[in-house]
Amino acid sequence: MLRTQINPHFLFNSLNSISALTGFDPAAAREMTVDLAQFFRRTLALAERERITLGEEVALCGHFLAIEKRRFGAKLQAELRVSAEAAECLLPPMTLQPLLENAIKHGIRQVDGGGTIAVDALVRDGALHITVVNPVAADDAPASAHGVGLKNIRERLAVLYGPRARIGWQRSPTQFAIEIHLPVDKESGA
Repeated sequence: MLRTQINPHFLFNSLNSISALTGFDPAAAREMTVDLAQFFRRTLALAERERITLGEEVALCGHFLAIEKRRFGAKLQAELRVSAEAAECLLPPMTLQPLLENAIKHGIRQVDGGGTIAVDALVRDGALHITVVNPVAADDAPASAHGVGLKNIRERLAVLYGPRARIGWQRSPTQFAIEIHLPVDKESGA
């Protein structure tokens, strides 16, 4: 149940953007509609499973980022660096997407000129390491990692992996980083 929680603001903002695009760029509105449909279609399909590959999660995030890039334009850049070995690792669905959503909401949207969200995933020392880094406005109040999305991720990771899963965060004056460490698991997804 936790993994199917999508921020309704994302849906409403996407629909409003599609509506606005129909008047001056119908082709872009169609593309955004297709991305939104693909995102929700894949979300519903993947949510039925207990675990998916990081590669599947990254593909889902590709649809999410395509939608958000249409909304934010050049203000949003994304760099996803996922090693081939990391892409084969299993994790709960909707682990990465809420982190990207938070990075946009609390980072990109708040920073004049936007910035780049960097996602790095690799396998090291028998663990899957995922890091999401986004810019933050220097004058923003220090962020915490206690929001609903992160709480849901923490709970799901605790259920599946117990103390072998770790999630932490760091803040500098200009960046916020979330780090997830999971045991490597490449068995078949449920």
